Amino acid sequence: MRSGLFGVAVLWPILGATVGAGWNTQGVLPDDLGSIKGKVVDSGGVPVAGARVTATRDGIGAMPLSVTDSRGMFELSGVRAGAVRVVAEKMEAGFPDVSAIFVDHLPPVIRVRAGAATEDVVVRLGPKLGVLRGRVVDAETGAGVRSARVRITREDAPLFYSMSVDLAGNFVLTWPSHPTTLDISAPEFNDWRSGVDVPQAQVAVPSGAEKTLVVRLRRR
Repeated sequence: MRSGLFGVAVLWPILGATVGAGWNTQGVLPDDLGSIKGKVVDSGGVPVAGARVTATRDGIGAMPLSVTDSRGMFELSGVRAGAVRVVAEKMEAGFPDVSAIFVDHLPPVIRVRAGAATEDVVVRLGPKLGVLRGRVVDAETGAGVRSARVRITREDAPLFYSMSVDLAGNFVLTWPSHPTTLDISAPEFNDWRSGVDVPQAQVAVPSGAEKTLVVRLRRR
């Protein structure tokens, strides 16, 4: 699955304009870098394997990126010294990163020391939300539309999350607990919107549940 994009009227996101965007350390000496070691757990304190972890500064997404092991452990190396927030997500399991499109609070600030490891950091995921598993297809041929882009927008705030489908037209989204609209677009196809092309209730996913959806785009 290709990376997602968070935004507001001015781009918001904890993970920045593009998930996985590099933290520019050009001109930063090795002595100015530190590391962060810790564990990702769910709201019940159970370790979460396969969660993606990164550090952010001033709302800007950062490398390095780490994936937790079977014990929920992670290590971020080469983090510029100073105050950062450590963000974790496992979108396909209903655990989004802590950003305003999904939840309304920020992770705590952690101070990284130059040349040292900040250890025993516990990153707690938010409550498990709903998961929408979808496929975007050509209404005439049934073939997946690999050029489609999927966007969810909060109806109560100017916040959105946008992502590309995979090569077969598939996507997986965590569904926010807030009122949310789903929009899908692709070159040479008419735009598709929940609440217009299908009832909103057909796409909304309750917290902790999963739903599948096939979106059929019609050519212009």
